[in-house]
Formats: sequence, structure tokens, C-alpha cells
Amino acid sequence: MDPSFDDRAEAQRQATLLLFRNAGAAFFGNTASALLVAYVNGPPRGMTGIAATWCAGVVLLAAMRFAIARRRRIDRPGIDETMRGRRRYVAATVLLAVCWALGGVRFLWGAPENLRLLNGMVLAGIVAGGMPILAPAPLAFRLFALIVCLPTAAVELAQASAPLDWVFGAVALVLPLAMIASARNLHATLDDLIRMGLQKSRAVEALRSSEARIREIIDYSPIGMGIAAPDGRFLQVNQAMRTMLGYGPGEIERLTILEITHADDRASCAQEHGELLAGRTPHFQLEKRFLRKDGSVIWAQVTASLLPRSGDAPACILGQIEDITERRMWREQVYHDAYYDPLTDLPNRRLLLDQANQALAEAQRRGRSSAMLYVDVDHFKAINDSLGHDAGDQMLREVAGRLKANVRRGDIVSRRGGDEFVIVLTDLEQPGDAARVARKILDAFAVPIPCGRGDIGVTISIGISLYPDDVGAGAAADAADDVEELIDKADAAMYAAKLQGRGSYRHFHEAVGALGHLTVLRGRGGGRAPRLPVEPT
Repeated sequence: MDPSFDDRAEAQRQATLLLFRNAGAAFFGNTASALLVAYVNGPPRGMTGIAATWCAGVVLLAAMRFAIARRRRIDRPGIDETMRGRRRYVAATVLLAVCWALGGVRFLWGAPENLRLLNGMVLAGIVAGGMPILAPAPLAFRLFALIVCLPTAAVELAQASAPLDWVFGAVALVLPLAMIASARNLHATLDDLIRMGLQKSRAVEALRSSEARIREIIDYSPIGMGIAAPDGRFLQVNQAMRTMLGYGPGEIERLTILEITHADDRASCAQEHGELLAGRTPHFQLEKRFLRKDGSVIWAQVTASLLPRSGDAPACILGQIEDITERRMWREQVYHDAYYDPLTDLPNRRLLLDQANQALAEAQRRGRSSAMLYVDVDHFKAINDSLGHDAGDQMLREVAGRLKANVRRGDIVSRRGGDEFVIVLTDLEQPGDAARVARKILDAFAVPIPCGRGDIGVTISIGISLYPDDVGAGAAADAADDVEELIDKADAAMYAAKLQGRGSYRHFHEAVGALGHLTVLRGRGGGRAPRLPVEPT
């Protein structure tokens, strides 16, 4: 169906409802005017019966028209029923006009001049008062004005005997035409207002429907979604986000973004939001931790963008939140399996090289020293063969725990393989600190290790190489080569410690100076790494 037809039909319906709303005022106006005419014309002229009968007819027709209008207003019918009521209302208006015309003719004919003037003024008032009341129905007003005024004009002109009578007759002829023209303009204005109101109502309804649709899309989205004010207060969140964080309806809206963000992620979150609100970035994406209502923590991927200011509404932050806890745990597990030793949970050789490279680069930048400690468990093969592999694994885990317990948090303890461990001491104030740590570690193994069905005394041998003292001149340009060279030299120093009795430590430069029978092999990066011809265990 043509939308313009719907607009016209609805505009007509609204105009008709306005016509019905005016019916009460029209009833009281007609009743009061009829009583006045009957009062001034009945007893003085001996026409009490005629006046009373005529007045009753006017009141009855006005009441009938009022009843038609009131019924339609209460029932709130559709367009078809409303238009049927409109036609009945117009028919009742025509009958009322006829009744007024009959009264005008009867009470004007042969009346004294003062009564004719009064009756004419009342009839003119009825027509003038009917113009705004009947403006929503221009046909009804045209019929009403013509039916009331034309017979009145004919009576005035027929009994005109003085110039004033001709004036009254001419006014009665011109008055309906002027009022009809004014009523046409009034109706056009009223029609425009009704159409504009309809357009506004439909625009508001379309906006509400769009907002409701958007709310439905947000609320039924499987991904958590939320809208927050610039100060971080939540304005709206969907069911997926409430379920994800364990909150009920209306609870998250009393919180801010930072209040449900893990303490370690708040600074980065606040920074990203500041960049977004300042317009320096159109959107951002990050992984962060959220605090659930029960205190547990989940990982989520957050994608946020800025909703621009709209009218009086300030700009808002639209966020999409996807729970990636399982994905994060899987990723961390894959990383852990790739970079950590499964037996001791220490960094493996791959992670050791990466962390050691970073430690040496930081030491070089700050002009500090670092040390590499190569640790080997003495006679491990004999222990493993005699007590079994399970006991050997238990011993290695205990060794790893004691090594970690005797270094600083920032130092690196890794398992090289078998019974060999590598420790990187970072940020040493002086090279002698490495020897003090080695002695501390040796002292920790004075206590026997629980192994199998009893305790067993275990000793370890430690080799030490220093950065930058033990790095060859040609290797200084590549941190990776430095790490390999330091490991090789600490390994050689560890073998020197074993050769001289085990349960001790040796520096690389001491090992080279004390053991003349070491075979010197070419190392990485131009350095030279010593190696024993026989490798004692």
C-alpha cells in the first residue's frame, strides 16, 4: 500500500478525533445559545411553546452529536469505524444547522428591531463559534454556515424597510462566505500540524524501534557486549557479559570498568581508554583479566571503539568481550611444554638462551656483571642405576628446588639436560658475588636428600664463567654467541672442579691456569673453550 495513502488516512482519523474532542464545547455552546434565544423570544412575543419546542430540538440534536463523538473517543476505533462516526457527526451537524435555520427564520420574521439585532448576533456567534470547533471537518462547517446564514439573510432582506435592514441582510450573506474562507485556511493549517505530528510520531517510533532492535542485538549476542560512559560507568551490558562475569541484571551497571578489571591490568586498561577518548585511536584491542563476582579471574579479549556524541548524549565506549580463558590456558600450556622441562618445571635450554641473551644485554647496557654457573650432580649415574629412575627423578626435582631456593628472584635456573643445570646470575655488583652464591649453593647440599626409601648424601660440582671478563673479543658483538661461549666455559670449569675432587666450584680462568693438560678447542664467536680429554662423572 502507498505510504502516502496511510498518512492521509491517519491524518483524517486524527482530525476526526480532534473534532470529537470539541463536541463537548459545541454542546454547551449550542445549549446556552438556544436557551438565550428561547428566553428572549418566547414570553415577550407569546411564543413560549414554539420557543421551548425549538430549544428542546436544538439541545436534543446537540446531545445526539455529543453522544456520537463520545462513543468514538472511548472505544478508540480504527480508521473505518472512525470515518463512519465522522459521517454520522456531520449528518447530526446538518440537522442541527437546519434547526438553527428554522429558529432564525421564525424568530427574525416580524420581530422588533432590537430582537432582530439580538437574534442575528446569536446566530452569527453560533456560526463563528462553530468555525474552530468544526475546522477538522471543513464540509460540515460549510454546510452549517450556509444552512444557518442563507435563510437568515433572506428573511432580513425580505422585510428590509430601512438602510440598517439592508446592512443586516448583506452581512448575513457575506458572513458565511468569509467564515468558510477562514475555515479553509484554518483547516489547512490544522492538517499540516497533524501531518507534521504524524511524521514526528513515526520518526520517534522508528527511532524507538531501532533502539529496541539494537538492544535486542546486543542482548542476544553470544559475545559479551557493554556500553560505558566516559568515566567508565556501565550504561548497558548484555546477558552474555552478565553470565560471563557471574552478575545478575542491573548489578554490573552499578560498577565501573576498572572495578571489574584485575589490579595488574588496570594501568594498561586506563591508558587505552584515555587514548580512545582523546581521539588518538579509533579503537583498540587487548587481552586483560576480569574479576568475576565470586572473585575468580577470567581472561578476555576486549575490542573497544568510541561511539560519537549524539545530540545531548555524550560519547560512549562500546566494548566487545570474548572469554578466552580456555584458549589462554591452552596457549600457556603449549608455551610451557615448549620452554619448560617437564620433570623439574625449570626453563629448558631454548628458554635459557632467550632469557640469558636478555640478561647479558641488560648487563651490557647498565655496565654491570653477570655470571654463568654450570651445575652437575656428582655420581648421578651410579645413584640412578642403583636406586632406579623414579628415585633419580625425585632427586633431580629436589636438586632443582634447592638451586631455586638459593638464588634471587631475578636470577635464572634452568635444566640443561640429564643431571646438568645452568644458573644465570644477573646484575652482579662485582664478580666476586658469583663465588659467594656458589658457596651458598654447595652449603645447601650438606643436608641429605630424601630419595627412595631413605636419605642420601649428594654433592654437586659448579663451574663459573663471568661476563664480560670471560667473553672473547671477537664474540662481544653478538649476545647469542656470548651466551654459548659462557656456557661452554662454565662447563669446562665444572669439569675442572670434578677433576679436583668434586663437591666444589671453580672459575674458568682458574681452571685454565691450573690444568695444563686441558685440550683447548675452538669455541663460538672467536672465543676458545677448553675441554677435558676425559669427562669424569
